[in-house]
Amino acid sequence: MLFYWIGTALGYGGPSGCSYSDPGSDQAKLMMTDRSETCDMVPLRSVSAGCGALVVVLVYSSCKHLGLSTSAAFCASLMVTFENLFFVMSRIHMNDMVYLCFLAAVVHCTAKVQRLPVGSRICWLTLSGLFLGAALTSRYMLVLPLVGWVGLQNLVYMLTRLGSGVTRAVLTEGILRAALLLLPSAAMYWLLYWLHLQMLPNPGSGSGYMTPEFNQAMAARSAAHPVSMGTLDQIWELTARSRRYHLEMAVVFPPGSHAFDSRWSSWPLMGKGIYWSMVDNGDVQSLEQPYRWGVFLSGNIAIWWTCTAAVALCPFVAGAAMWKARSGLERLATIHTRAELLVWCFLGYCLHLLPFAVLERQAFLHYYLPAYYFAILTTATLLDMLPPSLKFGTMLVLTAVGIGVWWHVLPFSTGSTTFNYHEFLSRAKLMTGECWYLDRCWLTPMLNHD
Repeated sequence: MLFYWIGTALGYGGPSGCSYSDPGSDQAKLMMTDRSETCDMVPLRSVSAGCGALVVVLVYSSCKHLGLSTSAAFCASLMVTFENLFFVMSRIHMNDMVYLCFLAAVVHCTAKVQRLPVGSRICWLTLSGLFLGAALTSRYMLVLPLVGWVGLQNLVYMLTRLGSGVTRAVLTEGILRAALLLLPSAAMYWLLYWLHLQMLPNPGSGSGYMTPEFNQAMAARSAAHPVSMGTLDQIWELTARSRRYHLEMAVVFPPGSHAFDSRWSSWPLMGKGIYWSMVDNGDVQSLEQPYRWGVFLSGNIAIWWTCTAAVALCPFVAGAAMWKARSGLERLATIHTRAELLVWCFLGYCLHLLPFAVLERQAFLHYYLPAYYFAILTTATLLDMLPPSLKFGTMLVLTAVGIGVWWHVLPFSTGSTTFNYHEFLSRAKLMTGECWYLDRCWLTPMLNHD
C-alpha cells in the first residue's frame, strides 16, 4: 500500500505504463539508471530510498536512546550510510528496505521504552505494536524473530518484576504490556490488508493461489456488489496462504536451485552476492575489452567484516562485563550499561540469523539484512566501550576505510561504469569471497568467450 499511495502521488502510471508479464523485463526497467519513456520506476524507487534514508536517522536515534555516546551513534549511522548492501537495496530491491525501516522503528521504540518511566511507556509500547504489524504485512516470515526479540525483552522485564512479589500493580503492567504490543500489531495488520482489499480489488496473476470463494468475494467487491463472505475471512486466508506458500518454496526452490543462492553460514563473511546483468554489450570476446557491468548486490567488506568480528567478540566481552558486575537477570531487564546492550544486540543478531540454518529452500545474501542491522548496533556498542584514547581514532579509521571501499566499488552498486575484466576483478574482490579463490570470478560466464 505504501508503494501504491506514494508511487501514485509521485506520478507512477501503474500497469498502463509498465507491463508485468515478463519478470526479467520488469527487473530491467526497475534497475535502469535512466527513466524509461513507457515505464518510469522512479516514483516506486523513491519509497525504498526514503526508507533507507530513514534507517540512517533511526539507527542514530536508537543508539542515543540506548545510552551510547554521540560519536558511537554517528559512527553507526555512517556504517549504514556507506554500506553498499543498504545502498543497493534502497535503490532496487524495494520491499526489503521497507521491512528494515519497520524493524529499525521497532528497535527505536524499544530503546525509548527502556529510558522512560513506567507511566510514560504506553505511547512507545503502542507504537512498537503498530510497527510490528506493519512489518508483518511487509515480510511475513522474517518478522517472527523480531517478535521474539521484543517479546523476550518484555518477558525478562516481567519476570524480574514478579521476582519482587506478585502484586496487583505488577499483574496490571504485564497485561497492559501484552495488550499494547499484541492488539495494535493485530489491528495494524488487519487495517493494512483491509485497505489493500478495498482499494485494489481487481484480480491479478495471484488469483490462482486463492480459493474460489475468495476470488468470488473480490469480484463482487470490484463490481460494487455486497460481499457476504467477510473481509476478516479473506485476511485469514491471505495469512494462511502466505504460510503455505513459504513452506511450498522448499519443494519448488530447494537449496542450490538458483545461480546466486547462498547458505546462511557464508553471510557473515560476505560470500556470494547477487549479480543482475540487464545490459547488452554485444559480442564481447576479450577480457581486455570494456564491458558494462550490471548491478552487484553485495556489501562493503570493511564495514561487513568489522561487524562480524564485533559479533564474534560480543559474547566474551559481554560475559566478562556481566560477571565482573555480578549481574543477574534483573540487570538484563533494563539496559543501563553497555554490557546489557551487548547481550540484547547479540540475541537480536542470533534470532535473525540462526533460523536460516534450518531453512530448506534457496536463500540469498540480502536475507542477512535484519541480522546485519543488529551487528551494526553491536559494533557501535563495542566501539563505545573502548578507552577514550582509542575510541575516536578507531572510529575515524573505520569510517575512513569504509567510505573508501564504498567509493571504490560504487560502480557495481549503480551498474553505470565500463571496465574490462581485470579492472572489474580488482573491485569485485571487495564485494564477494568467490572472487578470491577462483581463477576466474563467477561472473566470467556472463562474457561471451571461451
